[in-house]
Amino acid sequence: MIGKMLILFTLSEKEKNLDVLKEKGFHSSKDMVKSVEEELNGFNSLVEMKYNFKGIKFLYELKHKYIQRRTKRFGYTVLIINTGIAVNDLLKIYKKKDAVEKSFSHIKPLREPLFLRSEEGTRARMFLTVFGYTLLAIIAKMCRISYNQALNIISGMREPYTHQELTLLCNIQRNRRDPGEA
Repeated sequence: MIGKMLILFTLSEKEKNLDVLKEKGFHSSKDMVKSVEEELNGFNSLVEMKYNFKGIKFLYELKHKYIQRRTKRFGYTVLIINTGIAVNDLLKIYKKKDAVEKSFSHIKPLREPLFLRSEEGTRARMFLTVFGYTLLAIIAKMCRISYNQALNIISGMREPYTHQELTLLCNIQRNRRDPGEA
Protein backbone atom coordinates (compact mmCIF):
# COMPACT_ATOMS: atom_id res chain seq x y z
CA MET A 1 0.00 0.00 0.00
CA ILE A 2 2.82 2.42 0.80
CA GLY A 3 4.16 2.03 -2.75
CA LYS A 4 0.77 3.05 -4.18
CA MET A 5 0.59 5.99 -1.77
CA LEU A 6 4.03 7.11 -2.87
CA ILE A 7 2.93 7.06 -6.51
CA LEU A 8 -0.08 9.23 -5.72
CA PHE A 9 1.94 11.54 -3.51
CA THR A 10 4.46 11.85 -6.35
CA LEU A 11 1.60 12.71 -8.73
CA SER A 12 0.64 15.52 -6.34
CA GLU A 13 4.24 16.74 -6.37
CA LYS A 14 4.31 16.57 -10.18
CA GLU A 15 1.15 18.68 -10.26
CA LYS A 16 2.76 21.32 -8.02
CA ASN A 17 5.86 21.36 -10.21
CA LEU A 18 3.75 21.77 -13.36
CA ASP A 19 2.05 24.77 -11.75
CA VAL A 20 5.49 26.29 -11.16
CA LEU A 21 6.49 25.57 -14.76
CA LYS A 22 3.30 27.27 -16.05
CA GLU A 23 4.55 30.55 -14.60
CA LYS A 24 8.06 30.15 -16.03
CA GLY A 25 9.07 32.00 -19.17
CA PHE A 26 10.45 29.65 -21.84
CA HIS A 27 12.86 30.61 -24.62
CA SER A 28 11.12 28.44 -27.19
CA SER A 29 8.29 25.97 -27.61
CA LYS A 30 10.88 23.14 -27.74
CA ASP A 31 12.28 24.30 -24.40
CA MET A 32 8.75 24.30 -22.94
CA VAL A 33 7.85 20.82 -24.20
CA LYS A 34 11.20 19.40 -23.07
CA SER A 35 10.80 20.87 -19.56
CA VAL A 36 7.23 19.57 -19.23
CA GLU A 37 8.13 16.10 -20.54
CA GLU A 38 11.07 15.87 -18.13
CA GLU A 39 8.78 16.82 -15.26
CA LEU A 40 6.11 14.29 -16.27
CA ASN A 41 8.64 11.49 -16.60
CA GLY A 42 6.55 8.32 -16.13
CA PHE A 43 3.28 10.15 -15.49
CA ASN A 44 2.41 11.14 -19.08
CA SER A 45 -0.57 8.77 -19.28
CA LEU A 46 -2.19 10.36 -16.19
CA VAL A 47 -2.09 13.95 -17.45
CA GLU A 48 -3.61 15.50 -20.56
CA MET A 49 -1.38 18.28 -21.90
CA LYS A 50 -2.49 21.18 -24.10
CA TYR A 51 0.26 23.27 -25.63
CA ASN A 52 -0.06 26.79 -27.06
CA PHE A 53 3.05 27.02 -29.24
CA LYS A 54 2.42 30.60 -30.30
CA GLY A 55 2.22 31.97 -26.77
CA ILE A 56 4.68 29.35 -25.47
CA LYS A 57 2.26 28.34 -22.73
CA PHE A 58 0.66 25.09 -21.67
CA LEU A 59 -2.30 23.79 -19.73
CA TYR A 60 -2.73 20.42 -18.12
CA GLU A 61 -5.56 18.40 -16.67
CA LEU A 62 -5.44 15.21 -14.63
CA LYS A 63 -7.26 12.30 -16.25
CA HIS A 64 -9.39 11.51 -13.20
CA LYS A 65 -11.47 8.74 -14.82
CA TYR A 66 -8.33 7.07 -16.15
CA ILE A 67 -6.68 7.32 -12.71
CA GLN A 68 -9.78 5.77 -11.13
CA ARG A 69 -9.85 2.89 -13.62
CA ARG A 70 -6.16 2.19 -13.13
CA THR A 71 -6.27 2.37 -9.35
CA LYS A 72 -9.28 0.05 -9.08
CA ARG A 73 -7.00 -2.68 -10.35
CA PHE A 74 -4.63 -2.16 -7.44
CA GLY A 75 -7.13 -3.53 -4.92
CA TYR A 76 -6.33 -0.68 -2.53
CA THR A 77 -8.15 2.38 -1.35
CA VAL A 78 -6.62 5.32 -3.14
CA LEU A 79 -6.20 8.64 -1.38
CA ILE A 80 -5.59 11.63 -3.61
CA ILE A 81 -5.03 14.90 -1.82
CA ASN A 82 -4.00 18.36 -2.86
CA THR A 83 -2.06 19.28 0.28
CA GLY A 84 1.58 18.92 1.15
CA ILE A 85 1.01 16.34 3.91
CA ALA A 86 3.84 13.81 4.14
CA VAL A 87 2.95 10.22 3.19
CA ASN A 88 3.61 8.86 6.69
CA ASP A 89 1.40 11.53 8.28
CA LEU A 90 -1.32 10.84 5.74
CA LEU A 91 -1.22 7.12 6.52
CA LYS A 92 -1.52 7.86 10.26
CA ILE A 93 -4.59 10.00 9.63
CA TYR A 94 -6.09 7.35 7.36
CA LYS A 95 -5.60 4.61 9.96
CA LYS A 96 -7.48 6.69 12.54
CA LYS A 97 -10.60 6.62 10.36
CA ASP A 98 -11.66 3.33 11.97
CA ALA A 99 -12.44 5.13 15.23
CA VAL A 100 -14.75 7.50 13.36
CA GLU A 101 -16.45 4.64 11.51
CA LYS A 102 -17.03 2.79 14.79
CA SER A 103 -18.59 5.92 16.25
CA PHE A 104 -20.98 6.18 13.32
CA SER A 105 -21.90 2.51 13.72
CA HIS A 106 -23.18 3.44 17.19
CA ILE A 107 -25.51 6.01 15.65
CA LYS A 108 -27.43 3.51 13.51
CA PRO A 109 -29.20 1.47 16.22
CA LEU A 110 -29.96 4.56 18.34
CA ARG A 111 -31.48 6.59 15.54
CA GLU A 112 -35.13 7.43 15.89
CA PRO A 113 -37.33 8.12 12.91
CA LEU A 114 -36.88 11.69 11.77
CA PHE A 115 -40.24 13.37 11.45
CA LEU A 116 -38.91 16.78 10.66
CA ARG A 117 -40.66 19.19 8.38
CA SER A 118 -37.72 20.96 6.79
CA GLU A 119 -34.29 20.27 5.41
CA GLU A 120 -32.93 22.72 7.98
CA GLY A 121 -34.40 20.65 10.80
CA THR A 122 -32.96 17.44 9.38
CA ARG A 123 -29.53 19.02 9.02
CA ALA A 124 -29.70 20.37 12.58
CA ARG A 125 -30.67 16.96 13.97
CA MET A 126 -27.84 15.22 12.09
CA PHE A 127 -25.34 17.89 13.16
CA LEU A 128 -26.30 17.51 16.82
CA THR A 129 -26.09 13.71 16.55
CA VAL A 130 -22.62 13.78 15.00
CA PHE A 131 -21.54 16.51 17.43
CA GLY A 132 -22.68 14.42 20.39
CA TYR A 133 -20.82 11.34 19.23
CA THR A 134 -17.73 13.42 18.53
CA LEU A 135 -17.83 14.77 22.07
CA LEU A 136 -18.23 11.23 23.36
CA ALA A 137 -15.15 10.12 21.40
CA ILE A 138 -13.16 13.08 22.78
CA ILE A 139 -14.23 12.23 26.33
CA ALA A 140 -13.14 8.62 25.82
CA LYS A 141 -9.76 9.71 24.47
CA MET A 142 -9.14 12.30 27.20
CA CYS A 143 -10.08 9.82 29.94
CA ARG A 144 -8.05 7.06 28.26
CA ILE A 145 -11.01 4.68 28.31
CA SER A 146 -12.82 2.85 25.52
CA TYR A 147 -15.67 4.35 23.60
CA ASN A 148 -18.08 1.81 25.16
CA GLN A 149 -16.92 2.72 28.67
CA ALA A 150 -17.49 6.41 27.95
CA LEU A 151 -20.93 5.58 26.55
CA ASN A 152 -21.77 3.70 29.78
CA ILE A 153 -20.68 6.66 31.90
CA ILE A 154 -22.66 9.16 29.85
CA SER A 155 -25.80 7.03 29.61
CA GLY A 156 -25.92 6.80 33.42
CA MET A 157 -25.76 10.58 33.90
CA ARG A 158 -28.93 12.31 34.95
CA GLU A 159 -27.53 15.48 36.52
CA PRO A 160 -24.44 17.63 36.02
CA TYR A 161 -21.17 16.42 37.51
CA THR A 162 -18.18 18.43 38.61
CA HIS A 163 -14.81 17.96 36.95
CA GLN A 164 -13.57 16.00 39.99
CA GLU A 165 -16.58 13.65 39.91
CA LEU A 166 -16.11 12.99 36.19
CA THR A 167 -12.39 12.31 36.72
CA LEU A 168 -13.28 9.81 39.45
CA LEU A 169 -15.82 8.08 37.17
CA CYS A 170 -13.26 7.88 34.36
CA ASN A 171 -10.66 6.37 36.70
CA ILE A 172 -13.15 3.79 37.95
CA GLN A 173 -14.10 2.83 34.39
CA ARG A 174 -10.46 2.71 33.29
CA ASN A 175 -9.69 0.20 36.04
CA ARG A 176 -12.62 -2.04 35.07
CA ARG A 177 -12.28 -4.36 32.12
CA ASP A 178 -15.02 -3.87 29.57
CA PRO A 179 -16.10 -7.37 28.34
CA GLY A 180 -16.53 -6.00 24.79
CA GLU A 181 -12.95 -4.69 24.76
CA ALA A 182 -11.16 -7.94 25.62
